[in-house]
Amino acid sequence: MYGLLTLTAAVALFFLLRILMRDTPAPRRDWLGLAVAQAAVMLTHNTATVFFPLALNLAIGGAILRQYWQGGVSGWPALNNVAFDRRWVRWQSIAVLLWLPWAIPFIRQALLVDQEFWIPSPTLAGVLETLHNFHLAFLPGWIPFFGLWDLLLWGVAGLGLYALRTRPARAWLLLGLFLTPILGELLVSLRRPIFYERTLIYVTLPYLLLIAAGLRHLTLLPALRWQRVGSALAGALLAILLCFSALGLHNYFVHFQKEDWAQAAEYVAEQVAPDDVIIFNATWVQLPFEYYFRHYYTDIELRGLPVDLFDRGVLEPKMTEADLPYMTKLLAGRRRVWLVYSHDWYTDPQQIIPRHLRQSFRQADQQSFVGLQIMRFEAQ
Repeated sequence: MYGLLTLTAAVALFFLLRILMRDTPAPRRDWLGLAVAQAAVMLTHNTATVFFPLALNLAIGGAILRQYWQGGVSGWPALNNVAFDRRWVRWQSIAVLLWLPWAIPFIRQALLVDQEFWIPSPTLAGVLETLHNFHLAFLPGWIPFFGLWDLLLWGVAGLGLYALRTRPARAWLLLGLFLTPILGELLVSLRRPIFYERTLIYVTLPYLLLIAAGLRHLTLLPALRWQRVGSALAGALLAILLCFSALGLHNYFVHFQKEDWAQAAEYVAEQVAPDDVIIFNATWVQLPFEYYFRHYYTDIELRGLPVDLFDRGVLEPKMTEADLPYMTKLLAGRRRVWLVYSHDWYTDPQQIIPRHLRQSFRQADQQSFVGLQIMRFEAQ
């Protein structure tokens, strides 16, 4: 969903800029493109449902108010067109109407997240790492001076803001699109942590535009001699950024190891018997396991602990000692039990499930895969 979120945000910004850059009123197709793309952003991830339109409307709404007070706004010619504000409200309402079928699930999921969620509270180090990963993610360890490159690129983005000082509406739009989702997630995290790097990938779009504005400003220094120096520096920085991006992409696609649900499902399918039961300590991981396992079997019983998937009304239920009677009843009379054990740092940090299984069954096998373990228990 994170790649799709970034793509739909890019499409929305594309249509937004087509609207804002026109001296004459934009055609309906551009407004429709913005509304549909914005609705797609809001439908792709729940955090973007709130923070993306909030960022847009804070920036454009502020520019509209500035236009009323000062009689004009530099940077976005469209804001000076007659009835732009009414068109903006109308098409923002259409975007909300397109999203509206998801309103009830959104409220339900938000309430579940508010009750309990697995994301830890954000820290200053975590926020800085997120900002670092916006331009230098997955670099190999031999790259020196990570912190220096961060400061340099943040400085170029700041230079981009300075370069847009004569067109403040553009600066506020890019800064608002970048900061509003970040600050919004941090603010909500004071109550329930939701700050998560992947949900913020789309804010790299305005951030990279600010870097581009900073690089361009280096090529437009007033004196010819300094223009040559600035152009050379901008070219070098751009080359470094592109090289780092290429290295990061190579590292990610070649070396990154995702959780190996396909191999785990194949391993279980090769040995499972019709009357076996497969249990999951993290109930939601039943979904990726079953996605691959269904190609082999569809009639094997799959159960979750401490409850079956979605039965408790929280997204990631934790195993406690109070859940042991249910577990004992579930496994009574079983000859063989498969335990798919994953994400236990959150759902079973005290190792209650395997410890209780070893009291009633003999552990016959254990295999490790990336991100999970498969344990087989047999009746004693």
